[in-house]
Amino acid sequence: MPSSTRVSVLIPAYNIASYVPDALESVLAQTHTNLEVIVINNGSEDNTAQVLKPYQDRVHIETFVENQGIAGAYNRGLEVATGDYIACLDGDDYYIYPQRIADQAAILDENPDAEIVCSGWQKVHEDGALQQEFRPWEQWPEFDPANWLMNAPFVLQAMLIRREMFTRVGNFKPRYSIAAGNYISLRMVALGARVAWYRQVTAAHRFRENSISQVQIPQQIEAEINSRIELFALDEVPPHIKAVETQAMVGHSIICIGRLFRAGYSAAEAALYVQIVVDHMPKSGIMAACNALTQLCFNLDHEALTEDNWHGMLDTLSESLPQTIDGVETRAFLRWWQQVWWVYADNLYRHPLSSDEHRRTALEHLHKYDASQVQGFAKAALKASPWALSDSSLRQFARDINQPGFVRRAYRMLIPARMRQGGVRTTLQALAGFLRG
Repeated sequence: MPSSTRVSVLIPAYNIASYVPDALESVLAQTHTNLEVIVINNGSEDNTAQVLKPYQDRVHIETFVENQGIAGAYNRGLEVATGDYIACLDGDDYYIYPQRIADQAAILDENPDAEIVCSGWQKVHEDGALQQEFRPWEQWPEFDPANWLMNAPFVLQAMLIRREMFTRVGNFKPRYSIAAGNYISLRMVALGARVAWYRQVTAAHRFRENSISQVQIPQQIEAEINSRIELFALDEVPPHIKAVETQAMVGHSIICIGRLFRAGYSAAEAALYVQIVVDHMPKSGIMAACNALTQLCFNLDHEALTEDNWHGMLDTLSESLPQTIDGVETRAFLRWWQQVWWVYADNLYRHPLSSDEHRRTALEHLHKYDASQVQGFAKAALKASPWALSDSSLRQFARDINQPGFVRRAYRMLIPARMRQGGVRTTLQALAGFLRG
């Protein structure tokens, strides 16, 4: 049954005269009939005001003399909106599916427990050419707050939100204006919002080279990270959400590191986020650095990383550690871990022995080391993190270096180390491995 619920669409516009007609035409083409369109001219210095004039009979226009940031613009829209459901659309983006608001409104009508309906979206170039399409329900078919707080599989432009959610969690925060949509959405999820999927690609999110979100990537990332830190510190955030803080902070920090590198920023500019990964590891010292490095190796898009960036991250990881680890220079040891050892460290975060491609790369690096170096680095790695390798991966490493006796030598060292750190069970497992070796 078609929805008759009033929907308010908020459209902030700042110096986007050439794009805002696309946004308005796409909203006015929606099949939903009970629609209120509110444009907030956010202190534009171009001819945005003139471009809006032909629409003034069909849309409500609010005007700021001075720019109030995206958060200020959306908050003004919320002040004047009369709809029960709220949609937010940046003025340089647009809808690509005319049935979108009608269908999302119907989902909210029919599911009183749902408070947000999310859909898919396209990333498009400033001329509208398709760059990438996102269907997040394919990866996350069920709503999981931990995944949302870590991966943020949404854009505000593809969501429809019950008005009461803003009453519950507050309006957009000006201090996080550059990441306004990201923060308000995560805040809603953290404070208990229930989310439903609308499995349709509905919006185009335009990436312009001179847009604020592209020019100020470091500032945007800083706002995203700081807003998450603030979010997890809120007293009203329930315990089951606070429990995923480490997972969310590590996951999103790694995503941010990748974004910085793909945008051409250096490892020095990513150092803060590398340190956040280290600080959220379950161990300290060299073990935290090794755990963090495994996470970085496993999750970063290596094609986007340069050798300079890897060296910079290794500098960040090693600067607070002793100069040597079991007689091996610390930075060289971390380089070994990044090039070789992480591929075998299948017990860390339960990832399987890495892909054939990763292992081929590890073997290429192995051939650069002589036998004594391999023995020294592997011994230091086993001492630094004695539980990192499963029995099968340890044996695979021994086969790769063509030294079957390495397994027995390794377990002579692992048995007391696991006894100290893992108790009876891991000690017995190590002993069994030794006997099989």
